[in-house]
Amino acid sequence: MGYAAQVDVDIDNPDQRPAINAEMRMLNLFLAALLLSTTHGRNDVPLYGGGSKMVGVAEMTESADWLANARIVFGHTMGFDDEPHDTIVVKRAEGPDLTGEFKYLYRGGNDFDIEIGPFGYTRENDVGAVDRRRFFSATECKAIEALIRSFFAEPDTFTKEFGPLVRYLGGLTFQPNWILQKRTE
Repeated sequence: MGYAAQVDVDIDNPDQRPAINAEMRMLNLFLAALLLSTTHGRNDVPLYGGGSKMVGVAEMTESADWLANARIVFGHTMGFDDEPHDTIVVKRAEGPDLTGEFKYLYRGGNDFDIEIGPFGYTRENDVGAVDRRRFFSATECKAIEALIRSFFAEPDTFTKEFGPLVRYLGGLTFQPNWILQKRTE
């Protein structure tokens, strides 16, 4: 499969802009098809753009204790979708940080519960992109969920971060497909 184009246009000429726009749409469609074709029906992790070259996101194939010394911290980032996101970041001694999104579910006043959203980004600014999350084994999914639950079970999690005027009610839910699990064959 290949794509090659040579367009001889003057980008400052308004009469030639439709040709440039058409060529850019074709290139975008090709790149989207390439991205989708890399994972269709397989356990592979999608490719994503990292600067000017395409980079594969590796699967998590860590040892059983890959989260043994991990800790979670709060984050806030402007995501891939140019929207602000509240995040939790799993910091590990070895390997990349793993980032996920969370939302406050306000119950009245400053009282709230938490909902965990998409998780598995290795770069914080990828939050919000549907194709830039890692896949995990079933064991890894359970370990990550347990780590997140233990973080939010700590009574002072939010008062340490935001002061005594907020009150976390202790409710913790996970959105459907919050974590991507590898298919077993």
